[in-house]
Amino acid sequence: MDLIKGINIQANTVWTLLTNGKNAATVGIVALLAASAGSPAPADPITSPLADAQLKQPHTKGRAELQREVDDLNTAVETSLQNGDYATALSLSLQHLTLALSLEPAGIGPEYLRARNLHAVLLQSMGHYSEAETIYQQVLRIAKVSLGTQHPTYTASLNNLALLLIEMGRYEQAETLYRELIAIDQNTKGEAHPDHAANINTLALLLQGMGRYQEAEPLFRQALEITKNTAGETHPNYASQLSNLALLLKDMNRYQEAEPLFRQALEIDRNALGEAHPYYATDLNNLALLLNDAGRFNEAEPLFRQAMEIIRQALGEAHPNYAGGLNNLATSLMHQEKWAEAEPLIEQALEIFKTTLPADHLHIANAERNLATIRARLAGE
Repeated sequence: MDLIKGINIQANTVWTLLTNGKNAATVGIVALLAASAGSPAPADPITSPLADAQLKQPHTKGRAELQREVDDLNTAVETSLQNGDYATALSLSLQHLTLALSLEPAGIGPEYLRARNLHAVLLQSMGHYSEAETIYQQVLRIAKVSLGTQHPTYTASLNNLALLLIEMGRYEQAETLYRELIAIDQNTKGEAHPDHAANINTLALLLQGMGRYQEAEPLFRQALEITKNTAGETHPNYASQLSNLALLLKDMNRYQEAEPLFRQALEIDRNALGEAHPYYATDLNNLALLLNDAGRFNEAEPLFRQAMEIIRQALGEAHPNYAGGLNNLATSLMHQEKWAEAEPLIEQALEIFKTTLPADHLHIANAERNLATIRARLAGE
């Protein structure tokens, strides 16, 4: 499972983990950094009776006061989401929608659409992809007419829908959206802007996921250079870009080029975020994947175990990234022919994947294939 960092969901911005979907035995997992898997989808704030009653409550505050409160709630929802406090985020999101609609009663203005977009980000972060997709599509249709295609609300929703499509394995549809987004941002923000770097990075990930490595590499390098100039070489965003380029080089079997990039990213995130952060786990995981692919199994296995424990502590045992960690450790054990140790890990990973991902997702098929291989080996012993 390749955990690829450095994609931005624009809520305004929440960093996520994605995959390139490479390898049959080593399954990639597409999941957000701070997600809550397996929970029931929250009621849509537009259709639930409680929300409808709250949205209809009169407000006597002045516009300036409402605007301040809307801005504060937007920030509070983002903060709760990034901290993984989804109960608080849902409550705040409903308040955010209530006030935003009071500010823009027609429901077509930028503040209300921003609130809807952020609510979709929250649903997406919790793994409720269908509900999130519906909201993104609604926001896009309204924003295109009422605000125009160059408005930040339109581009944020375009970005988020594209990312959701990536998570659902619908790469061709996502590529079309990302090329539209890149064209818009290139014209409005210029080629040296961090958003342009984020967008070309994501397009590169898409191309990588579809096996178009030669197209992806120059885009990764361009994104890395922009991030170096805008954020600096000690920033986690720079570490993310290093990791993404390194993953591509790994997939191209250019291990000697990839390894120092992985180790540089690991050191940046250790210093900037600490060893308990999910991004640090991602770095450990990705370095372990490279060592595993290079046949250095004894070096890879303890890194997989360390990464999996960090993910368990940070995100819980129902999270898709934890399933990815289980799968990766099992894959390493399979390479060492430790079939009996690998079997329960793959079984647990498969159960989590089936709970959190669409039934036709590549990761489920890959895990099932791994499990079949293990059982065939055990039956032959």
